[in-house]
Amino acid sequence: MPGIAGLRAGMEFVKKTGSENILRHERELLKRTAEALRENGRLKLFLAEDPALQTGVLSFSVRDTDSERAAAFLAREGIAVRAGLHCAPLAHATAGTDTDGTVRISFCAFNTRRDVDRLVRALKKME
Repeated sequence: MPGIAGLRAGMEFVKKTGSENILRHERELLKRTAEALRENGRLKLFLAEDPALQTGVLSFSVRDTDSERAAAFLAREGIAVRAGLHCAPLAHATAGTDTDGTVRISFCAFNTRRDVDRLVRALKKME
């Protein structure tokens, strides 16, 4: 029953907020993050060439640091990310990240600009 109640609350939130508004918010945060992280010379960002195809997910690698180590550092900073091959080994082979994987940030309706700023500051500490 709690799962069903949670699913219902989630569906009501999406209906009230609007899926297009949620997607727009996620893309705005992603754009802000990508612009800030491009300044970090140790990071390589993996983004869709066409911004219209980009969802609220941003993957990156850190030069001279495997993805698990970078994710552990961010976890110590209180930032939850996912590291590894993300169930996409062929995509990682194409991107040249099949050895160390990438770090993946997933944005949602509840993330804020402050979350983005905190992530950017944390990654600067890794420099």
